[in-house]
Amino acid sequence: MGNPFEFDVRVVDGLFDLDRLDALYRSGAATGDAFARVRGADVELRRPLAEELASGQLEVTLSDVLEWAPEYNPMCDRALYDAGAYFAQQLVALRVDIRISAPDGPAALYADPSSRLNVEVGGRSVWHYAKPDELTVEEHERLTADGSLPWRPLDRVITFDLGPGRACAAPPHWPHWVEHPGPEPAISFEVAFLTPDEALERKVWGVNRILRATRVLDPDPPGVSRAKDVVKKHLYNAVSLATRRTRTPA
Repeated sequence: MGNPFEFDVRVVDGLFDLDRLDALYRSGAATGDAFARVRGADVELRRPLAEELASGQLEVTLSDVLEWAPEYNPMCDRALYDAGAYFAQQLVALRVDIRISAPDGPAALYADPSSRLNVEVGGRSVWHYAKPDELTVEEHERLTADGSLPWRPLDRVITFDLGPGRACAAPPHWPHWVEHPGPEPAISFEVAFLTPDEALERKVWGVNRILRATRVLDPDPPGVSRAKDVVKKHLYNAVSLATRRTRTPA
């Protein structure tokens, strides 16, 4: 993918009304596929979603929606097609989330271990990306377990100000934060995935995190040695199989 970029997406009508998303949240919350947070703490929504969002500081996530709401498959296909860059490639670890954020909610610093398309389907989201070299080697390794980062100012920022029907895409490991200027809730349709090369890099970072924890080794990052990367891939697969972790990228 190279650098993050912006593009248009035709939003499928009727999929992102707040009443529909409220019903999805209620069904998903019962199975753990949907959750709401205020300042990072999980909360239970008792009022309709529109009323809860009006109270501020709220973020609702519907996770893995293609697993339990297959009507969103066409929207996923549309986002991938309109992004263009990856459509002809084999994609692994495909995941789709819907995120609903109160206006002017708090911003935090994150980086994703996967490529990600962020499609704005309601309200306004302003995404700010900085280059991956703003992160330390240790932070790159930790992204395989936790995408959150300590807040600090970043240089060389690329900004995308998205309204409905606009989207941005970013490769793995680009640190970012997002703002939601009011007055309406911001609704994002987010598609995460890996190409085969990205899946290999993710496994190398994951194994390096384990090796560094020994406080003896200083492992090479991805791309320094193809032979070592392949060995780490097999090690990652073996550990995943032994610990019964599923949905590991191929």
